[in-house]
Amino acid sequence: MALTVTTHAEASIGNVRMKIFAVTFDSSYPTGGESFTNPLGGLVPLFVVVQNDNRAAKVVWDYTNKKLVALHPLDNANEYANTSDLSNLKVRVLVIGI
Repeated sequence: MALTVTTHAEASIGNVRMKIFAVTFDSSYPTGGESFTNPLGGLVPLFVVVQNDNRAAKVVWDYTNKKLVALHPLDNANEYANTSDLSNLKVRVLVIGI
């Protein structure tokens, strides 16, 4: 399965671009995080902010692997297990890059 991603806004200032996405996770979270390269469309992320809409998980950006990683809300060191159902998890992602 995969993330459901909707682009909400795009802007450019010189060669710096910004995109805001609404992201919904699915019912089978993969260990290591959900890949987020396709929505970027060639944008190289320099700065990423993830806004969590609920308390189902804390989602963080993995800069090295370009993935969204879901962590347990009460223990930020532990990632959700492989195939966890996170279909109720929705976040907003702001990406600023070149």
